[in-house]
Amino acid sequence: VSSSAALGVALVRGLCAAFSIPAPPAQTVARLAQRIENDFIGLQCGIMDHMVSATGKARSAMHLDCRDLSYNLHSLPAGHVFLVIHSGSGRKLSEGIYNERVAECRAAAEAMGVASLRDAEAAQIADIDDKLVRQRAQHVLSENDRVNAAAQALASADVVTLGALITASHQSLATDYEVSSAPLDMLVKTTLSAGALGSRLTGAGFGGCIVCLAAADLADDIVAAAQEAVPGSWLLDSIAC
Repeated sequence: VSSSAALGVALVRGLCAAFSIPAPPAQTVARLAQRIENDFIGLQCGIMDHMVSATGKARSAMHLDCRDLSYNLHSLPAGHVFLVIHSGSGRKLSEGIYNERVAECRAAAEAMGVASLRDAEAAQIADIDDKLVRQRAQHVLSENDRVNAAAQALASADVVTLGALITASHQSLATDYEVSSAPLDMLVKTTLSAGALGSRLTGAGFGGCIVCLAAADLADDIVAAAQEAVPGSWLLDSIAC
């Protein structure tokens, strides 16, 4: 749920206010907050979460280009909710696995001869000899395609397609990126069976939360099913669209 990014953004803005420093542009705030995690915490995260905390709007989804930080906002589908359900199991991102994925993605980009995986074509994945690195590249390239398709679905208020893309994202995170867990997978499976349009893990994985898109009138039933299937899970937030 990007709590560390939100804290970093709040810290930067709070320090500016405390020392009477003119507030920097939102993009600068996001970059400074990212540096807190990269340079001092040791987590090699990207800037997406910090940009959302610094510039996002209520009841809107951000379609962000992480290279130049340009973005568009799309209204969320009326009559629906995003349920954030905690699996009951935590995670420690800086203890290696998250940073391993970053290193694997960099290795994939190097193997394909591109500066970033976003610059690669799907056909280039075959150039990668290492199976695990190839899987990481497959996830990233397919996820970028899903993000663009999701923005189109939001623009046309196509909740069915949006839900399917959300679920496909989880399947890729679990299979190709390998950052899911048994409780997260069970929550996704259960919420879909209970009527959610789409469900996926959110954040870095290895524990934490799932987010699912559902019609507002099904929210209580979905949460109840999740809590029964995964003891110790709980509703962290319900975001009305």
